[in-house]
Amino acid sequence: MNTILGIQIDSRQIGYAVFEGANLIDWGSKDLRLRTRRMTPGTAITLFGKLVDQYQPDVIVLPTRTRTPNSARSRFLQSIKFELARSTYRAVSYGRRDIREAFERMVKSKSPSKYPIMKALGEWFPELRGILPMPRRRWDTEHYWTPVFDAISLAVTYLVTL
Repeated sequence: MNTILGIQIDSRQIGYAVFEGANLIDWGSKDLRLRTRRMTPGTAITLFGKLVDQYQPDVIVLPTRTRTPNSARSRFLQSIKFELARSTYRAVSYGRRDIREAFERMVKSKSPSKYPIMKALGEWFPELRGILPMPRRRWDTEHYWTPVFDAISLAVTYLVTL
């Protein structure tokens, strides 16, 4: 059975999801700005290393880089690619468009947004219902658990494209 590690990072935290086959076995979110106002790639790489050591994944599913080369996600992904080049782990990347295409049939919507995808994930994985965020308004900050749902959607996209 394949172990899949989905990772999503934003400017302040990292979300992860671990699947064995199609079964969600672990998920979590970690704030990366504990003492400073800004996340550094080193703190994210440390957490990434712990996750890889703990789960020994067959595939690591990552988001694509952003258009801004100096964003937290781009810096993190650059560091991850450096780490992965020295290892035997297989990594794949998906963008928002890939995720939307994977979920179109499942959500029954043309180009579904994040909330319908998160809602569908909450229905498929009952253990997530307690952390499902409310729909986000434009002026709201992103909910703490959103990167977890993003990491799960990355892993599900990988499973769908097999």
